[in-house]
Amino acid sequence: MLCIFKEKRKEEKKRRKGRCKFFLICRLFEEIDEDGDDCISPSEVRKLLLDIKSTGMNIDKDNASEELIKVLDLNDDKKITKEEFVHTFTKWLEETKYAMEKRYFTINSLKRTYQVFSACVK
Repeated sequence: MLCIFKEKRKEEKKRRKGRCKFFLICRLFEEIDEDGDDCISPSEVRKLLLDIKSTGMNIDKDNASEELIKVLDLNDDKKITKEEFVHTFTKWLEETKYAMEKRYFTINSLKRTYQVFSACVK
């Protein structure tokens, strides 16, 4: 009986963690979607990258915005829906978590990525 209780508790913690992650990703989407139309436009992506560039990261905002839109815009309609954003961002988080565990990227590289996105979520 105790084993069943512990297993149920573990499952509930995973569900809560997943809901929290989903909430934060949705909040990030809403921060980027400045006009509130439930889509992120190319101009909003460029603004995001300008904000990131102001943190001192050296990026080419035009090329980076095109690449980011290609990755996030799953149905190629030139706008990023909340579903597309949440799906892709969740996938990135899982890949980053796996990469950190396997040490595929340098710690400094991952810290810079964290710094960029943590400012958006606060």
